[in-house]
Amino acid sequence: MQRFRKPQRPAQARRGDPFLFVAPPALRAPALLTPHFVWGYAISALARSVAKNLHRRWPEAAQRKPVHFPTDSFSMNTNLLDKPIVLSLNRAWQVIGHRTVKQALVALNGGGDGLPPALGLDIAYPKLEDGSWNFDRPLFLNPIPWDEWAQLPVRDFDFVVTTPKLRIRVPTVIISTQFNKMPVRVPRLSRQTIFERDAGICQYTGEYVGRSGGNLDHVVPRDRGGRDTFENLVWAKKEINSLKANRLPHEAGLRLLRRPKTPASLPMAATIREAKHPDWRHFLTH
Repeated sequence: MQRFRKPQRPAQARRGDPFLFVAPPALRAPALLTPHFVWGYAISALARSVAKNLHRRWPEAAQRKPVHFPTDSFSMNTNLLDKPIVLSLNRAWQVIGHRTVKQALVALNGGGDGLPPALGLDIAYPKLEDGSWNFDRPLFLNPIPWDEWAQLPVRDFDFVVTTPKLRIRVPTVIISTQFNKMPVRVPRLSRQTIFERDAGICQYTGEYVGRSGGNLDHVVPRDRGGRDTFENLVWAKKEINSLKANRLPHEAGLRLLRRPKTPASLPMAATIREAKHPDWRHFLTH
C-alpha cells in the first residue's frame, strides 16, 4: 500500500513570496489555474503580508510633509485591507454601497480581458503653491482598468498596499461595469428604525425627547393583542408611556399625532450617512 507523502512547498514559497501560489493536487487542472483564479489567492496573501508589515512602514509615512487632508473620520491601522473606505458606483455612477479595500482589489482583478467587473476611479487634485492639495475641486475623474491602476503613481496623501514587489495605490471609488440597477434597503423593524421614523418626537405630545427621554410604545398593548409591527409601534416620552401603561390611547386620554406606518424603502445612497473617505464627498448628496 502506497504511503501518502506530504507535498513539499518550493523554497521560494517557504521564504514567504505572497504571489507564489502552490495549488493542492485537487486543483492542479490547467483549466482552473487561470490568472484571475491565482490573483484571488494572491490578494489573500497580500492581506496577510500587509497586516504584518504595514505597522513598520507607517512611521516612515508619518515623517512626510503634512497636507490638508481630512482623515479624522477614519484611522489607520494594520487592518487597512478590511476597512470599508471604497465607495461603489453602478454604471451610471450612482452610489450603490461600499466595499473593503480587499474586496475592491479583487473586483478590479476579476473578469475577462475586455470586461472587468470593476474599474478604479483615478481622481486627480490640483496642487497649491504652498505644496498642499485642493480636495474640493478635482481636475478629472478617470475610470481605468487594473493594469493601468497598478501603474499609477502614489501621491503623498494616498493609502498604499505594499509587497516586496509591488506598491499599489488604494482605490477609494470603483465603478461596477456590469451593474446598472439601484439597490434599495428595506427598513428592518427595530428601535433605531422607529426612532428615525418619528424623528425622536413623542407621538402623543409632539415634544422632542431624543433617545434618552423616550422609548418604544405599543399603541395596542401586547397583553391586549398588539403585535410588534411598524403600524403598532411609536416613539413616546417615558413619562407618557408609563402613564398609558397597558391601556389604549383614548382610555388614557391620549391621541396620536399621526397614524404610524412602515417607512419607505431607501436607495443605498441615502443610507450612507458618513463619508468614510474624502473622495466620497463628490458622489454623496448629503
